[in-house]
Amino acid sequence: MVKVKGGMSGSVNRLKKEMERSSGGRTWLKGIKEDITVRFLTEPDQWYAFREHYSPDVNFFPCVGKDEDCPGCLSDSEKVQRSSRRFAANVLDVNAGQVIPLKLPLDLAQRLVARYERNNNTLMNRDYTLHRMGKGLDTTYDVTPEDKSEVDISNYPLFDLEEILVHQFEDAFDLDSEPESSKPVSSMDTDSDLDDEVPSEPSATPDEDDDDGYLTEEEALKMSKDELKALADQLSIELDGRWSKEKMVQHLFAEAG
Repeated sequence: MVKVKGGMSGSVNRLKKEMERSSGGRTWLKGIKEDITVRFLTEPDQWYAFREHYSPDVNFFPCVGKDEDCPGCLSDSEKVQRSSRRFAANVLDVNAGQVIPLKLPLDLAQRLVARYERNNNTLMNRDYTLHRMGKGLDTTYDVTPEDKSEVDISNYPLFDLEEILVHQFEDAFDLDSEPESSKPVSSMDTDSDLDDEVPSEPSATPDEDDDDGYLTEEEALKMSKDELKALADQLSIELDGRWSKEKMVQHLFAEAG
């Protein structure tokens, strides 16, 4: 079995530095396609940090690292080689009443961690509405905290996020694996059979429109300095307006990589 390059954040400080699918019966991470209201079932130190490649042939897939012969890292395509930081979190979809493994892009994760720090180091005492605006390279995210409310989340089962990523990689490249489907693991009792407790997962296929904006350096060089600075602001990267556009692009990709 392959091992995805990544791991539990372990601490919010590390997380800040790092800053759906179902296929073949397996659960895949769910991307944010539209506004969704969620209750986080863990704090940010239990999010799973990983890097993600995009290939037109297989869509999105997690990076497993050059040491594991990652098809993304070893690709001849510069666009496929480039990977982006992503985070996976167990959340309750409030409207659906269903636990889902949610994929968070970097800028949204940063916004949530800022809320966590302003809220006495917790995200779990209220719901959050996550917003997605735009499409492709113009995609942006935001978060709206709802009023503080008490919800008993102790009995909600949690997905094994690493297992989901491993399965997603295996499915992308048709690798052999165990036939057992990914299923949530209870945070309260890992030995119990949770089949009756877990809502059935809707089947879905990879959405080719789920491109969060994999920008190449060639595309970035066509942007104006103001556009580059706006993009850098989204990624919390500082650019000096006195730099040449070429230097701004080089710095942006070096910091975002």
